Amino acid sequence: EEEEASPSLSSEGEQQRRRAVRLAVVEYELGVNHTDTQECSAGEEHLAKCLQLLERHRLARDCVSLYIQAQNNLGILWSERNDIKTAQTYLESAEALYNQYMKENGNPPFDSSEHFMTEETLSDQERSKRFEKVYTHTLYYLAQVYQHLEMTEKAAQYCHTTLKRQLEYSGYYPIEWALNAAILSQYYLTKQCFMESRHCLAAASVIIGQAEQMPSGEDNESEQDQQDLQQKKAEIARCWIKYCLNLLQGARKLLEDNIGELDPDRQVELRAQQEKEEDEKEKERKKAVLFGTSDLCDSILAMEEKIH
Repeated sequence: EEEEASPSLSSEGEQQRRRAVRLAVVEYELGVNHTDTQECSAGEEHLAKCLQLLERHRLARDCVSLYIQAQNNLGILWSERNDIKTAQTYLESAEALYNQYMKENGNPPFDSSEHFMTEETLSDQERSKRFEKVYTHTLYYLAQVYQHLEMTEKAAQYCHTTLKRQLEYSGYYPIEWALNAAILSQYYLTKQCFMESRHCLAAASVIIGQAEQMPSGEDNESEQDQQDLQQKKAEIARCWIKYCLNLLQGARKLLEDNIGELDPDRQVELRAQQEKEEDEKEKERKKAVLFGTSDLCDSILAMEEKIH
């Protein structure tokens, strides 16, 4: 009798779990709606309820994406309250959950929208794309949190990863992406990482160039968009000027170092050796910073080569 009861108990438990997941989706949507309308306390309550309903099953294929989205939104909410440490806790938890799921399961998880689809389901390719977009948001918000906490090196690392992933999964606005890449270049410049800075600026120039070629919308919007585009192009150009000035200052410093006290032949020999060593170091570092894939990457490298 116990053996006969087991399947029905299992089926009943699965039905309860599915009801809990659907209820969690409703709580999540309510939470987002409340936070979007500045009702933060109510939003927090619904998002926390969503996490509570999913807690036991957070690593399940039909729960993990929703759980991370709820944590992302709680991270944003606490960040807007200037409680950066609490925001950090939620976002780092979301990052850890993504990594754990990819390590232990790795299959494209269900999107939250699928829980109320009666017939249609998403392809695994679309599920994967949406899940990766959720995780990219996690990294984007973490970059801002680390910036607030003055963890500048970590903030730059997460910003760079976010920009790479946005290109990889085609989830970006070209003008915004280009400006963020140019801003990141200035961080690398302060660290005397000229190759990384140059690559970011080359990428910014290529992407802003793509934005110029996009078809315009309505006349009023088009005029405003063009003004915005030209302003961002000017900001990127200023970043290039700063890069060139810093490069010249670096070259001048080399001329004033100990090499300058040696005889001319020895100077040439040592400078050639330094350049060779620097090129080797750059090749290794380059692998970690490359933006884009295939044609886009080639365009960025071609732009960079013109400057170099």
